[in-house]
Amino acid sequence: MRFLKGQYFSFDAIIGGTIFILTAIALFSYWNGINSSFDQAHDMLAREAFRISETMLTPVPPGFSVGWRDQHINYSMVGDGCDALLSGPTAEEAFGSGYLVSVYFVEISDRGDVTRICTWGVGEDELNAQSAYRMRRPVSYMKEDGDTALGYFDVLVYEQPRNQ
Repeated sequence: MRFLKGQYFSFDAIIGGTIFILTAIALFSYWNGINSSFDQAHDMLAREAFRISETMLTPVPPGFSVGWRDQHINYSMVGDGCDALLSGPTAEEAFGSGYLVSVYFVEISDRGDVTRICTWGVGEDELNAQSAYRMRRPVSYMKEDGDTALGYFDVLVYEQPRNQ
């Protein structure tokens, strides 16, 4: 009786292994390309949101800050003057953005109650976005009588869906 050696390295096994490896490499390359394009789009939205939020913390229009050295927002510009803010240019026009922009100003009371002071742009319930990035910046609001109130503002940078 003749004992045959294992045929593990036969021609069909080598070809099958090569096809499997090439297919796996192609799938991983495709997934990496798609993933990096999503990351790049998200990174661009994040950069724009950061730029806008930094501009808002300056005393030069369209900024809302009281001074250069602090993060006190002039309450009269966003609280009582919200109508003037809404009747002016849109947020994307004011900041020269190529994306759509909405800004939400929120005040936190001493008891911890959260109150939206003003919405500059589209409200969250009306938002129709393909991709969006939200940046939250804590601030204090400087009122005309000198009192301050804690709060934050959210900068939402987004793109409309391409099919519209």
